[in-house]
Amino acid sequence: MIIESLLYIAVASQILYYGLLLFKVILSRQSTKVDNYHNKGVSVIICARNERENLKNNLPKVLSQDYPVFEVIVVNDASTDDSWKVLQELKSKDERLRVINIPLEEKSTIGKKGALQCGISHARYPYLLLTDADCYPTSQLWINKMTAQFSDEVELVLGVSPYEHKGRFLHDIVTYETLLTMLQYTGWALWNLPYMGVGRNIAYTKSLYDRVGGMKSHMNLASGDDDLFVQEAIQETSVAVCFDPLSHTLSAPPSTFKSWWNQKKRHYTTGHQYLLKHRLILGFFLISKLTVYISFLLLIKYWSLPILLTYVFYLSTITLFSWVFAKKYQLLSVNIVKFCILDLLYVCTVLIQGFQSKTDAKNQW
Repeated sequence: MIIESLLYIAVASQILYYGLLLFKVILSRQSTKVDNYHNKGVSVIICARNERENLKNNLPKVLSQDYPVFEVIVVNDASTDDSWKVLQELKSKDERLRVINIPLEEKSTIGKKGALQCGISHARYPYLLLTDADCYPTSQLWINKMTAQFSDEVELVLGVSPYEHKGRFLHDIVTYETLLTMLQYTGWALWNLPYMGVGRNIAYTKSLYDRVGGMKSHMNLASGDDDLFVQEAIQETSVAVCFDPLSHTLSAPPSTFKSWWNQKKRHYTTGHQYLLKHRLILGFFLISKLTVYISFLLLIKYWSLPILLTYVFYLSTITLFSWVFAKKYQLLSVNIVKFCILDLLYVCTVLIQGFQSKTDAKNQW
């Protein structure tokens, strides 16, 4: 039967896909020494819009980093809350904090790219480390661990930034989707096929930023300050991945389904600008996963033992692979009991969000 053959092929494809990525991740080795990259200065760039509470809670953790030479530049991007007041109070306590204000009436770009460009243009040091206002480093060695990956050949470092998990089912969905995203962008980077990073934890040199031309080629899009920049930067430099748990940044997950949905939908507006090889790889992953579920549903009425065992084998194997990845790098994992539902929801949400991103022209922060 053709459908049954499709099921077997799709399951084999998924196992191969996960296996290739996990193979590289498990074999990767990184130095655990404290390097300080020869005491090179680092500029931490944070863009914030209406982030009063997050700035108050998270910025002190960034400023407490154990690194000899660094500054923290926070761009207050047209905030309408008390973010500017909070920043001024924090600045009075630590001279390494520099704040830049973009008034609402002077904001001229969609998204945060204008603010990011502004922050980078004011950076004093040659190494840039980016995160978001709603994120905080998991240790005082965050700057150290990320910049230790730089070398004469490597000018771009991809970091890891999981979400906190607070027990709600929405957080299960967010955690699972984030885990799969991490496995893919870090795994393919280790196979010398980097295609994206996350703006919550990414580092690159100022000279690389200048050579690429900043973000001029995609300023018209609200998102893409991380993945589209990586798409252009990989033509200029080698890329390193920093897995060390001490290099992670954490952030609270979206509080409502609507906010998470809009966030993910906005991110999908950049996918069509990826290089063809990356679109083919990611398309293969999604299509093969979708084929597993569609073919299984079509075959349920026949209820044969081989079909049932194939599906159980698929779920068991990718659950094991995902668990090993999460365990090795101390990432937040999900309840295995919910895994079947989460994997199916992942496929459905990616398809719907991808379709909506093509029909919805709304771009915003």
